Amino acid sequence: MPTPIDIAGDVVAGGTALAGLVLVYIGGVAANYSTFDTDAKPAIRFRYRVKVWFAVAGVVLSIAAAALGLVAKWQGSNCAANVAIIALLLGMAWGVAIAALSAMEID
Repeated sequence: MPTPIDIAGDVVAGGTALAGLVLVYIGGVAANYSTFDTDAKPAIRFRYRVKVWFAVAGVVLSIAAAALGLVAKWQGSNCAANVAIIALLLGMAWGVAIAALSAMEID
């Protein structure tokens, strides 16, 4: 059975990949927001800001997982590896929540 430190390298890869996917989502939200007229933007600004900041939290979780995975490998720390794995799992759950919330907005 692999140890947490053995898995830490996979956490680094998974965390950076997940952060990239969420950044693509943020780009899509920003591009969609920019299609609205200047007069319409104040009415929808709050909704789009909530979406983007929710996604930013997912990016932070994913990058934190990757950084902790690097620290775990570098220092040989089981504790850092365990926290990295938990952060990645939370980031994945956050990604599912982002996808579900986006899907529920479609009429």
